[in-house]
Amino acid sequence: MKSRHYFLTATRIIPTFLLVISLVFITHSLPAQTHRYGASLPGAIVTLPFDNHWFITGMTFGASRHLTIPDDVEHLHAYTDILLWEGHLEGGRRVNNWLKAGIGATLRTYNPFELTARHEWRTYVFGIANHTIHSLPVSHRLWWEERWIQSAYRSNYIYSYRPRYRINPVIPISIGKKHQPAYANVYVEGLWSIARPFDHFLGQEYRYYAGLGYKFTDRFKVELAGEFRDIYWQGDHTQYGIGRITLIHSFAMIKKN
Repeated sequence: MKSRHYFLTATRIIPTFLLVISLVFITHSLPAQTHRYGASLPGAIVTLPFDNHWFITGMTFGASRHLTIPDDVEHLHAYTDILLWEGHLEGGRRVNNWLKAGIGATLRTYNPFELTARHEWRTYVFGIANHTIHSLPVSHRLWWEERWIQSAYRSNYIYSYRPRYRINPVIPISIGKKHQPAYANVYVEGLWSIARPFDHFLGQEYRYYAGLGYKFTDRFKVELAGEFRDIYWQGDHTQYGIGRITLIHSFAMIKKN
């Protein structure tokens, strides 16, 4: 029985390890061109469960203006068109204790307070599988997304679809012997953009997220995190770092009459 347990554990750990390593090597094989850094406005994630199965989640995030550092440092300047806001609304069903799936939509606006504001719409389907590795909770998120990006002149749109995969372990941090309100949340995510015709590859993006969270109650927690993004889009390579704080709240289930 023990040997079978170790075999099953290895079959889970080894593919995960190889995936993370491959993403790191693929990311660093691309030549760096542009570096941007900044901070997000406070984000919020709110979930409303209807029962033990159905739920709706709303998310909103904003990002401040960023600093661009080109290869030629002598021409350092403020990059002024990366102020953005995005909102997500998704709903789904928890199939069992380890699997849930659903659909969602996203609106992202660049420069929302200026006449040059541009928009991006997304629709997506997703599935999230949860399991444990040596008592460590790990989730895997698969996401299939279609998006329409408004051009700089707002005259047309770029259509693409993006398969996405994220692996996300959550590490409890012991405070006391019984209660563990603090935790570390980390993930690695890969995104690949493809346009019509389906063999037209637009680019790829890799996201690395690490944050510290604190559970004030069973339904409310706060995360302070940093995220690094490595983006290769239509020949341009951008490395993007951002710090963010996120408020996460889950309402009580709606009681049936």
